[in-house]
Amino acid sequence: TVDQLPLAIELAASRLSVMSPRALLHRLRTSLSLLAKGDGGIPGLDAALKGAFDGLSQFERDALGQLSVCRGGFRLDSAEAVVQRAAGAPRVLDIVASLRDKSLLTEREPGRLDMLAIVRERARTTLDESSRAAAEQRHSAHFAVLAEQLARGDRASLVAERDNILAVAERLLAQRPITARHAEPALRAMAALGDALLDAGPLESFEAALLPTLVATQGSGALPALEAAAVLTRGALRLRHGDVIGAS
Repeated sequence: TVDQLPLAIELAASRLSVMSPRALLHRLRTSLSLLAKGDGGIPGLDAALKGAFDGLSQFERDALGQLSVCRGGFRLDSAEAVVQRAAGAPRVLDIVASLRDKSLLTEREPGRLDMLAIVRERARTTLDESSRAAAEQRHSAHFAVLAEQLARGDRASLVAERDNILAVAERLLAQRPITARHAEPALRAMAALGDALLDAGPLESFEAALLPTLVATQGSGALPALEAAAVLTRGALRLRHGDVIGAS
């Protein structure tokens, strides 16, 4: 932090003359461009972030890197599922609390944490390729199970995890070859989320991800029941749009 303020807010304070604090925070969550000068430079930002990261323990740095695979925030139980602790590391609860105290994690709402885009981008660089792949696999497996659990009784919380579930599908599309191990978490998560979004919306980003997911998982060896559930979800979406023929 700088003077006990969240790092990026302090660096972007001059922008408060032209936008509200809420708008500023939204922009910082999604892009670095707000902090850039006309020539594309971001004076002081790299040095400030480097100082913040240099002040972390190795356990904190590792955890922050692993949590960077999350999208749209996460709750403690998800952090505990994604973060793999090294021998002798504190509990994930304690590491997360410390990162929050240092303003490297922010609270989106009670019980739900996130990190600003500038923090996420640097945190991602702390993981090597194999560590990132392992964290992404844990993330995908966890959110597939969580989506199915929430679909049975807490659809509002399921909708709140939309970005994490869409990240599972996006990750799948980057895999080559796509095997059942990759396909099944995406199919499970997308089918569960689709049912919730049919009631709650919005549907645009989900619809954009569903068809490529179905196409990509063909021939993957995924369980037929999972493929069928995702196909039924696509049919329900088409029926919603009045496409009776496509729905069938």
